[in-house]
Amino acid sequence: MKEPQLRRYLLGKLSEQEMAGIEERYFREDAWFEALESAEDELIGG
Repeated sequence: MKEPQLRRYLLGKLSEQEMAGIEERYFREDAWFEALESAEDELIGG
């Protein structure tokens, strides 16, 4: 999984298709969900 891509997802800087792909994976795969939470924490300074 790509951390920069997850950050861009959180910032709304991906295409709709890319965003849908990430959303599909983080609902199916725990590792993606955890990586997304981690990227979110990094963005907000946690």
